Amino acid sequence: MKYLKIIGVAICVVVMSKACQMEYACNVVDSIPCEIRERIIEENPECVNIDVLAEYWIANGDSLVAEIEAEQEYERELEEYLSNHPEGY
Repeated sequence: MKYLKIIGVAICVVVMSKACQMEYACNVVDSIPCEIRERIIEENPECVNIDVLAEYWIANGDSLVAEIEAEQEYERELEEYLSNHPEGY
């Protein structure tokens, strides 16, 4: 009976640990803006797995956000240039 209790406690600890890991991964994924999440999954199909997506965001989130901001800045500058110089277009 004593061994049965020890096994039961061990199983509960493992299940709780897995649940905490999943909750953490879900919180990380929820913090990713929708557009960026879609872009990550589109460019990296392996990120369909929530754990892989969470790890990818943790490892590359800052550089990805900086890259997207640079792209948006370029697009704004291009639109401004085109609106100020319509003669060529």
